[in-house]
Amino acid sequence: METEGIKGLKQYILSGKQSKFIDEYCIRSMGIPSVVLMERAALAVAGLIDKKCHAEAGILAVCHVGNNGADGLAAARILDDMGYQVTVLIVGRPEKGTEEFRIQLEILKHTDIRIEYGDEKISEFDGYAVIIDGIFGIGLSREVQGLYADIIEKINRSESTVVSIDIPSGLNTDTGQPMGTAVMADYTVTFGNLKLGHKISKGRDYCGEIYTSDIGFRKEAYQQIFRQESLRYTFLSDKDCDSFGFCTTENPGLPKRMQASNKGTYGKVAVIAGFGGMSGAAYFSAKAAYLCGSGLVKVISAKETTNILKSMLPEAIYADIDGKKDIGSGIRELVSDCRAVVIGPGLGQGEAACEAVKAVLELELPTVMDADALNILGSHRNLSEHLRENIIVTPHVLELSRMTGISRTEITGDIVAAAEDFAGTHDCICILKDSSTVVSSMAGDRLQTYINITGNSGMAAGGSGDVLSGILGGLLAQQTGCREAAELGVYIHGMAGDLAAEVKTEYGVMASDILNAIPEAISRLI
Repeated sequence: METEGIKGLKQYILSGKQSKFIDEYCIRSMGIPSVVLMERAALAVAGLIDKKCHAEAGILAVCHVGNNGADGLAAARILDDMGYQVTVLIVGRPEKGTEEFRIQLEILKHTDIRIEYGDEKISEFDGYAVIIDGIFGIGLSREVQGLYADIIEKINRSESTVVSIDIPSGLNTDTGQPMGTAVMADYTVTFGNLKLGHKISKGRDYCGEIYTSDIGFRKEAYQQIFRQESLRYTFLSDKDCDSFGFCTTENPGLPKRMQASNKGTYGKVAVIAGFGGMSGAAYFSAKAAYLCGSGLVKVISAKETTNILKSMLPEAIYADIDGKKDIGSGIRELVSDCRAVVIGPGLGQGEAACEAVKAVLELELPTVMDADALNILGSHRNLSEHLRENIIVTPHVLELSRMTGISRTEITGDIVAAAEDFAGTHDCICILKDSSTVVSSMAGDRLQTYINITGNSGMAAGGSGDVLSGILGGLLAQQTGCREAAELGVYIHGMAGDLAAEVKTEYGVMASDILNAIPEAISRLI
């Protein structure tokens, strides 16, 4: 079925290693002077401060002796030229600085900018309207300790607006986790492209508003990476498209609606749910499938659940499994006329539920496995051997821990790696739900990972995952490709959550609010 694309751009998200490669390739292989890139980076930082911050009370640039600090020195010089009162605090030994740092410091010495040198007696950072964080960039590889930890804590205690260069100092570029401690920025100005740490785990809280600036990295450098490495990317909405970086217009597409069509055109999805008496979970999933365009939804459940749901969702078709001696063959028969299957919401973990999961794993239909279906995979790990490329699993961190035996701490420490490892090991599509949802799958012989940036804390509520499973099932029923359905589904789900939060605030969002916002989310996309 043809699709209509999201209005926006696909932007690649880089690891720290990839970001360094881009920088070095442009400098060493293409001959772009590093000071030219640095000047453009500094102009971006200064421009944001001039546009967004009220800096009449003065600016403090806190700079280490690496290239991140050199960016800070250059930004301080530009801001001074704009008429701002700027003070520079250098932490570390300048004689051990990078060549770029020493160049920028030498230029600064010919200006009237006050330069101070930090030691353990640094006082609190009071009295500055803005603090520029130019301490550590994307290359940090160890825990922040001693003087540097003290400086970061003092920045965080200040009442100043904090602007971080490239990434907040102390935040891991690849995992989004603070390395001991990290700067809590109000704004982060990054260069070329987003980094993983900006958008996953705690990075979303530490980075504040993120601005991506094109400083002259060449597409040839990106192409060197993308020929051989795993791809990671996100989709920017129209309002985000004033950001720059290496983008394409490729994006996930909604199934097109045809005037000459009927309910069969848009497919039937089976929702196998509610065996455990949780009729609400089955309802959220089934209705979400309808709201995403599925032509028919067949709910397969216990008779008690179907009796309740008939009045809640009269549009659905119902079949109960009560009295069936062979659940597996019954399930296979009931889904024989369906294009896709959702299994798990409110399913329970009893014998009938286990038999249903085993039966679905034997099918060839595109399938979404959620909630109790995942718990069953966790308690019967040998079943994971039957996962396949057209199965989408949707675990949160605890569910993935049960499925793999890997600790929650290890998974949350690097959620991208955890999702990619599961998808690569089982050749399925893994949607790992966290503060930023990660979708990983195999594309030929390499991994492809989408990081979703829609959604908010209000979605951390019971039933939210059931809505997502229904959205995915509805898209699959319309013959959307599995990877495309997974990416588009989490995007729509997050956008519906954002729309719900506009009305209910992030404190008051419930699953029913997300469900009811699906039509508006789709309207925004098309």
